[in-house]
Amino acid sequence: MASGSGVRGSGASGSAAREAVAPRSAEQDEAARDTVAGDTAARGSADVVAALSEATGGSAAIQAELVGGAVIVTVANLPDELALLPVDALPLLTEPNPVTTAGTWQRHPGGARFTPRFALVPGATYAIIGGGAEVPGGRFHAGPAVDSATPEPTVPGFAVPEHAAPTAGGAPWTILTRFTIPRPTPARETVALRIDPSCAEVPANLLRFSVTFSAEMADGEAARHIRLLDAHGRELPGALYDLPPELWDRSRHRLTLLLEPGRIKRGLQPNLQAGAPLVEGDRFTLVVDPELRDATGAELAAGAFRSYRVAAPLRSRVDPAEWAVTWPTADHPALTVRFGRALDRALVEWCLRVLGADGHPVPGRSSLATNAAEWMFVPAPPDAAAVALASAPTPADESAASTTAASTTADESADSAGAVASTSASPVAGASASPVAGASASTVAGAVPVARPDMSRPSHSDGWSLHVDARLEDLAGNSIRRVFDRDLDRPEDDSRDVSAVILSPGEPIMYLPTPTAEY
Repeated sequence: MASGSGVRGSGASGSAAREAVAPRSAEQDEAARDTVAGDTAARGSADVVAALSEATGGSAAIQAELVGGAVIVTVANLPDELALLPVDALPLLTEPNPVTTAGTWQRHPGGARFTPRFALVPGATYAIIGGGAEVPGGRFHAGPAVDSATPEPTVPGFAVPEHAAPTAGGAPWTILTRFTIPRPTPARETVALRIDPSCAEVPANLLRFSVTFSAEMADGEAARHIRLLDAHGRELPGALYDLPPELWDRSRHRLTLLLEPGRIKRGLQPNLQAGAPLVEGDRFTLVVDPELRDATGAELAAGAFRSYRVAAPLRSRVDPAEWAVTWPTADHPALTVRFGRALDRALVEWCLRVLGADGHPVPGRSSLATNAAEWMFVPAPPDAAAVALASAPTPADESAASTTAASTTADESADSAGAVASTSASPVAGASASPVAGASASTVAGAVPVARPDMSRPSHSDGWSLHVDARLEDLAGNSIRRVFDRDLDRPEDDSRDVSAVILSPGEPIMYLPTPTAEY
């Protein structure tokens, strides 16, 4: 039966029901609510959310409990009609045809069962209201109270309408009881997997941090629970940029934190008035408080922190012409690139691609060293089918193998390069988080023809090329295109018109211009 429809049937007289009801003070209301949590713990699997007595002497004339998502109402004298709605919606009962919580009612011996169409909201307080001859108390009667010597029970925070709309049967609605759906206590399992930069030393004009978590996180919590502390454990005021909305990735696992850009760029008012956020030669610590909550509302299993030394500022473009590139050989199949400076981890994983002679990405695994200044790409080994195909005799026109190596999937949770120190309390002054040696892996998906000769290893780097997106940045926000904190008196710092850079063994570096939009 739809919500708002009555549970109809005969019962004891209204006077008999009224005799079972005694007025309840506000203090008794509060005490009844305080017992809900204890009742819930005691009942365990019964999932009780409320047991509010409407009578003295320990006899519970009206009870409501949540069992398996349904509300079970136990009442000595069942009203002709029942409905359920949030207590905030009680004033709407003065309107014709008030809307109550959608669901179905079913009568059972000693009470009724309400099955909501949608799950009731944890933390919300609901009221069960009744109407008809069996309703005790006459809650919304416009006339005199049933017993003028005793006041009606009150609902804290709710102004009782002088006139309430009648039920379907013509009787006014009466509040029978209220109950609150408890908020579940989620398990504290989420941890901070990595804090970047992962290197021990950062430039004085460092632009950003990122924190990667093991689970989806809640929004709006970071400003209160992520802080920068100086070497003495004092917070660095205004160092982190309070930017709503927070900069989460699509999975809400990685949060990017900016230092105040106006304080980093020389000559701007925030820089002139407050100075740079970081000072060369100092030490500081990024702290993630354990009170930070994940998407389930649970706090972190433990806090985390990473400490840094502040080096000289870095104010020059990232230039691939200065990189030291070691191309694969038969004895060393990995491609290694030394950048000469620490780069942004997330952008390295996104901006670097290895392509084969056919223009498709080469399958394999890439990793960035702990100091964020060296990158390695290891091609995936050919699968067994490709090896078998290569060893079988075939006609000359089929000498080019068509089977490709399977792409691999990187597991970020296994990344030890970004390991962070965990603590349930704030770090003491001068504490440092020792990075764990290792590397993070990322997938470069795609396919490249498997060479016939020597299927146990790739065919060196024949036809390989390294494609670099020009948006690649270092820790100070300098990219291939421009300097973040640019000196206007230095022409060499002018922005460069480039969209990508291509490096190939034995070939000059190619700078691809930004495509021109055609209209």
